[in-house]
Amino acid sequence: MKSMVSRDQKKKVVCFGNKAVEKDTREYFIRRENNNIAVKKCRKKLEKLQKIREERMNRLMNENHQLTTIVDALSKELNVLKEVIIDMNPNHELPEDISKLFAQLEK
Repeated sequence: MKSMVSRDQKKKVVCFGNKAVEKDTREYFIRRENNNIAVKKCRKKLEKLQKIREERMNRLMNENHQLTTIVDALSKELNVLKEVIIDMNPNHELPEDISKLFAQLEK
């Protein structure tokens, strides 16, 4: 026995969570509007979080660059001081205790 209802007469149903709602009804449009608002809010929140992350990343990259510059300058200064100590020593070598300190620093 075939159904007497034609395809045009069947009601379209969509699901919102666990509730089925007929399409083109007031409830459907209210739920769609609420969903659209929630989606916009969620996207705006994600954009804000992404912006915060990018700003933090930029700050950390700048800090890293500054620290790298400081480390390079201190390394050069250390090498100059090492050369001064070597030049001041009659044997033109680093004293043993200072050599040990340099070895620890290089680790």
